[in-house]
Amino acid sequence: KHDAIAPNSGLSSSGILLLQPDFQTLNLLPSVFGKNQAAVFGTLVDPATGEPSDLCPRETLRHSVAKAQADGYCFTVGVEVEFQILPVDGGHTHNENWAQSGRLTEHADFLGDLEDVLRLQEIEIEMIHAEAATGQIEAVLHYTDPLAIADRVMVFRESLQAVARKHNISATMAPKISELTAGSGMHMHFGITDPSGQSLLGGDTDSKYGLSQ
Repeated sequence: KHDAIAPNSGLSSSGILLLQPDFQTLNLLPSVFGKNQAAVFGTLVDPATGEPSDLCPRETLRHSVAKAQADGYCFTVGVEVEFQILPVDGGHTHNENWAQSGRLTEHADFLGDLEDVLRLQEIEIEMIHAEAATGQIEAVLHYTDPLAIADRVMVFRESLQAVARKHNISATMAPKISELTAGSGMHMHFGITDPSGQSLLGGDTDSKYGLSQ
């Protein structure tokens, strides 16, 4: 009931945008999603002009990356995805400190299946560990270009839900499910190189640990 159109956005309560598939992202899905399923990302297109809409976040990111590359700058991004596992029957899940192993042992079958499903979609998990909240886990996805990592986060979310249903548990990436526990977030790690190939975020020999100022 609190939804509203942003002031001065030029939008109205009517009109549509079309979703134009980007078939370079066409992905045959693992069997956990069902038989003969596939997924594809797309671009929001204004039907009046046939051009990508200014409201398409994926196209905005693509344009920003292309503009930076045209100036000789290259970006890479890695992410740490946090989520919480909640048994649908109200059962218990380990409430332990950060990085302890009990939660991983409890959900080993689920996490193993999740890793397999992601690997089938060419997504690599570099590390996984327990986080601070009850049932909370963090998965680190290998760095790649900004658009690819954005797509991979979406694939991760869909895969998380599909594997959770298979195991009869609930898994959520919601920022905050209770005021009594830590919330879930997603740290992002950026790499930026200039036209000479020099990193802009590291390699400063005059600073401690070689970090940029």
